[in-house]
Amino acid sequence: MEVMKSDAAQSDSNEAIKHILAERFKTKLCKNFCATGECPYANHCMFAHGNTELRTCRDNIRDGLVTEEAIKAFHHQQAVQRRAMMRIGLTTQYSSDVYRLPASPPTHFGNFIYNDRVL
Repeated sequence: MEVMKSDAAQSDSNEAIKHILAERFKTKLCKNFCATGECPYANHCMFAHGNTELRTCRDNIRDGLVTEEAIKAFHHQQAVQRRAMMRIGLTTQYSSDVYRLPASPPTHFGNFIYNDRVL
């Protein structure tokens, strides 16, 4: 009988951990990224780097992102996709190891277009 209780307790503990991971993974914006435009955790950050990465707890549960292993596999899949896009010549804002805010859009002055970037 003791074994059944410990198995049930372990199962409850696992479910609690899954729910915590589902609530946390990319459900809030990264404070580092919002403050500086960069994140030291880069591709491995648990927080969203921009509104396009924001997820809900329901999204994470639906997609099975409820364990560390599933999240690592998700990160790996994203890295593979980024490398494939770079190979065919497509660039993304995630092409470097550190996430950065996209460059500001060009400013139009009459017939001239200026950009804040120094070339």
